[in-house]
Amino acid sequence: DIGEVHINVFNISKINSEVRGGHSPRMRRLSEYIGKSYFDYLAGLDDLVMLMDESHRYRASAGVRAINEIKPILGLEFTATPQIERGQKNAIPFKNVIYSYPLRKALDDGYVKEPAVVTRENFDASNYDEPGLERLKLRDGIQIHEGTKSKLAEYANDYGKVRVKPFVLVVAKDTEHAEALVGLIRSDEFYEGQYRDKVITVHSAQTGEEKDEVVTRLLSVEDPANSTEIVVHVNMLKEGWDVTNLYTIIPLRAANSKTLVEQSIGRGLRLPYGRRVGIPEID
Repeated sequence: DIGEVHINVFNISKINSEVRGGHSPRMRRLSEYIGKSYFDYLAGLDDLVMLMDESHRYRASAGVRAINEIKPILGLEFTATPQIERGQKNAIPFKNVIYSYPLRKALDDGYVKEPAVVTRENFDASNYDEPGLERLKLRDGIQIHEGTKSKLAEYANDYGKVRVKPFVLVVAKDTEHAEALVGLIRSDEFYEGQYRDKVITVHSAQTGEEKDEVVTRLLSVEDPANSTEIVVHVNMLKEGWDVTNLYTIIPLRAANSKTLVEQSIGRGLRLPYGRRVGIPEID
């Protein structure tokens, strides 16, 4: 009998963000309810165990010093990308890995979708300016999306399965770029306005009712009653967003971070039916 267990849930990334610039994190401030700061309360426990999710987020930052000062007797870290980024091309693997189940093993074991890259035969990107290339990528992505949508509907009808509504994730460079892409997708120029009411954008500049509406549509993006088929985001949906109906990712920004690439691809690898079904377009 280990006695009573107390579970404290808090956001390690919050500590990470608040120690920047030499500031003291909010959890170090006095709390009238416990007579000391929440930080001091945790640091005073002699049997504290910390379970740290998405640990790649704070390994290389000043925030990890604050975590060390809490003095847990054990810290267990979890991440799909156990590495620290040093510059654009240097990813240093964690050295204290207890157990590893890499993506290649999950692919071999059939627990995730088979990723595929769409290319064009005899394609020469130098024949296009940047806006033209983006339009081409968007159109190709939507064409793949429509094919996937048809195959999913056909499978659901033929085998009496729950309908899965796929969607597209577009990765934009910045807020301005995201808004421009949404403007293009909503225009008559893009598939004659077919996706005008089927696109949303997610970025940090959103506030108030606009942000609330976007969050509501994101939370229900797997529901066939939700009209959203295209989500444009700026560095917001890399991790912690678990959906099974993302099938097409269109990257319109430079992918110069190994972690960013792996986390972005990971959004689209979950299987909607929990297993592969033997149809390439669905698997």
